[in-house]
Amino acid sequence: MIVFKLSDLLKRKNLSRYKLQQYTGLSLRRINNYYFGTAKSFKIEELDILCKELDCKLTDIIEYKK
Repeated sequence: MIVFKLSDLLKRKNLSRYKLQQYTGLSLRRINNYYFGTAKSFKIEELDILCKELDCKLTDIIEYKK
């Protein structure tokens, strides 16, 4: 199972979804999909943008759990 951890990461960085939208150019709907863990798919480009903007590793955003 893939677990999305964007909500935890944003809380640690004290950053709102709205600000993340402004910084990344991603739609708020797409950010919410990652934030609430409802994304059915994800794009490498989006994850790359998030990692660069949040200065984090991919595993800080998504994780695979058995």
